[in-house]
Amino acid sequence: MTQAASKRVIAFLTPLAALSPFALGLLLTAASAANEKVDQVQTNKAMTRASLTFTQDSENRFLSAFKLQITRNGKEMVTPLLPIKQLPGESTEADLRVNSADVKVVDLDADGEPEVIVDLALAGAYCCSASFIYGSETAGQYQVLSQFWGNYTSGYWLAGITGKEGDRRLSDLNGDRTLEFISLDDRFRGEFSNYAASAAPVRIWRYQAGKMLDVTRDFPQEVRQGAAAIWRQYQHIRQENGANFAQGAMAAYVGAKLLLGEETDAMQRLNQAYPDQQGKAFKQKLRVFLHQTGYLKAGA
Repeated sequence: MTQAASKRVIAFLTPLAALSPFALGLLLTAASAANEKVDQVQTNKAMTRASLTFTQDSENRFLSAFKLQITRNGKEMVTPLLPIKQLPGESTEADLRVNSADVKVVDLDADGEPEVIVDLALAGAYCCSASFIYGSETAGQYQVLSQFWGNYTSGYWLAGITGKEGDRRLSDLNGDRTLEFISLDDRFRGEFSNYAASAAPVRIWRYQAGKMLDVTRDFPQEVRQGAAAIWRQYQHIRQENGANFAQGAMAAYVGAKLLLGEETDAMQRLNQAYPDQQGKAFKQKLRVFLHQTGYLKAGA
């Protein structure tokens, strides 16, 4: 072995305790792989580019240390940190268990100024996806809002289901050039039956003036298609497992019918499926829930 080679081996075998703090930090950082997701869009007003960087732990594969950088026409903009504290049950980024992340630049409201969406898929039983939407303001700043979608199957971002980070239910449903987020109302999940047997009505959102607006009732075709699918699910669950097990699907079906303004038909089917005292407690709980979630108006 040459003298130079011997020196390299000795250096490699140097105990960790003998390393400088800087060198030790570099070595520990190497245990997490750095990643970057980039997207950009050119509109008639600006070229907007977004870069989302993060690290991935080599053992549990969770993502952390998120940093978003937005540039507009080559100029770096003031970008707030991801508002992790706004997510249910989360207090700091250290509490997050993120399986997947992506960034999307898109003009959601057809004003020529693209928004930036950061999507996260969170680990856990029957968990979860969330989005942070950055909208441009004056003086080169962005405001951010958080949208928690609930279960993977409820959210507009389908990466937790398909494994493809580009899969999104984001579409211009009525041809007005604004985009709608197509999701499911996760509030129904696990409320009236176990999670696996639950169903949820379609829920459609639109980003406007820095806020997310629930515009579900503006799209009866999508709601009706969802209601038909829920009814089939209800029939299947009831046939296989009985009426009590199917309460989650029935609750979601009633909710969808109310969105369509078909309360009379909804209640007739509910009472036929759960007559007299058989479903009294279920129907009482459902009515309270529908009032609390805005499906039934006060006095109905």
